[in-house]
Amino acid sequence: MRPAFREEELSVLGHYTHVIPVREGVPKLASPITTRENTLLMMNGEKPYWYPMVGMIGGDYRPLRPRMFPDLLVAHDAMDGEPPMDFASLPPVQTGWFDTKWRYVNTVGGPMIEPGSQKIDDMNDWQKLTWPDLDDYDWEGSAERNHDYINCGLPVEFCIPTGYWERLMSILEVDLAAVALVDEDQKGAVHAFFDKLTDLYEDYLERVRKYYHAELILMHDDWGHQRSQFFSNETHREMILPYFSRFVRKAHELGMRFELHCCGKAEGLTEHMIEAGVDLWCPQPMNDIRGLAERYRDSGLTFGVTVPIVAPGMPGEEELAEKTAREFAETWGTLPVAYVNYGGSELLYKYMYKYSRIALA
Repeated sequence: MRPAFREEELSVLGHYTHVIPVREGVPKLASPITTRENTLLMMNGEKPYWYPMVGMIGGDYRPLRPRMFPDLLVAHDAMDGEPPMDFASLPPVQTGWFDTKWRYVNTVGGPMIEPGSQKIDDMNDWQKLTWPDLDDYDWEGSAERNHDYINCGLPVEFCIPTGYWERLMSILEVDLAAVALVDEDQKGAVHAFFDKLTDLYEDYLERVRKYYHAELILMHDDWGHQRSQFFSNETHREMILPYFSRFVRKAHELGMRFELHCCGKAEGLTEHMIEAGVDLWCPQPMNDIRGLAERYRDSGLTFGVTVPIVAPGMPGEEELAEKTAREFAETWGTLPVAYVNYGGSELLYKYMYKYSRIALA
């Protein structure tokens, strides 16, 4: 039986290091189990002791995105234990995997394919693409450089920033990629490409597990836009789900848990996520997150819910932090949720801990 919450648990015993060296990480509280143990309960589909803090910049797990991988560098998304990077000094256009040219767009905080740079415009030509060779990377050196960063007491989550649909878009552009999924003259080539891509990703994952001892894997694959999905459920089941599911199974076979980063209105594909074995998804608010959490509460899928911004030092920080945490726990109760917190308030972290410990007791 779980112990009831005690105020003494809010004692701060120290902090986990932050991915940004000049900031403190989340506090180590006097909790009955460790933050790592609690996070892995959630990722295993079990009820945690408190709602974990999740999201792209981490919290109750450590995001690992080594800069030696081009697709992470072009997205200005390198998060590792090496000295801080001056992304502004990088060339505006850089080359990622498959010899794709990416331009980082400051106004949207992400990269896009440089217009007119795609190598092919029909997937029947996919064998002309330049494939990455994983032997080219200094895996041992990278693991050594990141030793302290990943041995921080939190579960390590490695990131693959370009999944199946996004990879197809980056090769063909979005309109041609959408056509390729339904064009009978290209579908066979798409299947062949995704099959080989899965071979690559499985090899990638085995090395990530071996060298970084990562326990979590995050894949980005945005299946929706603001109002709907990019494709029908039938097309997704035929063209993407078999390869996506195979990759998730590989992660589980390696003892890892799987987070899907999937932007847009993708709620119609939730059952596909569950079928594939996804353990965590942080939907954007155009999805009916409450309805999804209720409908699929026993599926093993946890939903990450973004909370209002509460920043350190803002006026009324403590009152707002307590109100936000109390209302969150009252709203979500024992539903399978974690929370995404972009404000960085330690007071909010502690109140979220308190009220969720009470709700989940």
